[in-house]
Amino acid sequence: MVLKRRLMAGLALLLLAVAGACWWVWERNGAYGFNVLWRRGGSYWVNVETDDPRLSPAMRLALTVPVPPATSGPMTWQEREKGFEVAELPVMAGGREVDRILLARIDPAQYRFVVRNAPDGEKGIDEWERALPQALLIVNGSFFGLKGLPDTPFISEGTVMGPRRYKARSGAFVADNNGAGVRDLRDVTGTGSRRSMGRAMRWSPIPS
Repeated sequence: MVLKRRLMAGLALLLLAVAGACWWVWERNGAYGFNVLWRRGGSYWVNVETDDPRLSPAMRLALTVPVPPATSGPMTWQEREKGFEVAELPVMAGGREVDRILLARIDPAQYRFVVRNAPDGEKGIDEWERALPQALLIVNGSFFGLKGLPDTPFISEGTVMGPRRYKARSGAFVADNNGAGVRDLRDVTGTGSRRSMGRAMRWSPIPS
């Protein structure tokens, strides 16, 4: 009888701890937190040295002092579809290729750019490919907070989804009926002006 009571008490404490942990995740991260844990098991940070083998060779090289000068290698644009080209840009340092940058060149007169957000965290690139089967290119962009919502200006089909206040000192990728390109946010004031952009996101690396 005593053992049974102890087991019941232990189970009750365990359920209470699980409920408390779920409440903490919900308050801190909302549905985004649960989906991140379910899909990826969460994330954690560890300290590493600049020569840690877990870092890529390019990252280890970039962390050396002084940083070696880097140049671009030869590349060739390849047309995948009319108005849509791709290329791979070699990054050269010390006479050898240390990294490679994937590039895309798109004619905004022939293609439409869209901006989407999944704040519940239920979509990765694979899910976006299934949700947007006609899309030729899908990329991650912008910066997001603890609950999966944009931390910087983010506009989807005229709906402003980013912060209400933002100190605009940099550029953003903007697409509307007049084309697509990088626009200086210092020239944009007020929520109404941002909404008129149609589709936009603050994205790195865009110089300030």
